[in-house]
Amino acid sequence: MKKLWIVPALGIALAACGGKEPIGMNEANEIAALSQDAEIHQEAFAEAIRELSTKEKCSADFMRDYGGFMRVTGESYYFLYCGKPENISRRWYLDPVTGTLTRTDAEL
Repeated sequence: MKKLWIVPALGIALAACGGKEPIGMNEANEIAALSQDAEIHQEAFAEAIRELSTKEKCSADFMRDYGGFMRVTGESYYFLYCGKPENISRRWYLDPVTGTLTRTDAEL
């Protein structure tokens, strides 16, 4: 019974901080499944997509339409666009091994 208040409380807390409520794990997994190497990093991709869905100007629909995460050529990390325009200002990088999610690939 106590768990029923957690979701509304989380939404209120995020709204107070100016954030959005994260998408559900099922939807995050559906988007993650579209990613390159999803069979290896599905869980890490889904967690990152969920986190990104709380960011301003990040759209779950856009992440889905663009196919989730793509591996950076010659590297072990991935990138994803989460909104238009599809340029570096809308790109996020993820190291699926450490779970590090950043706007700058130099941090990985």
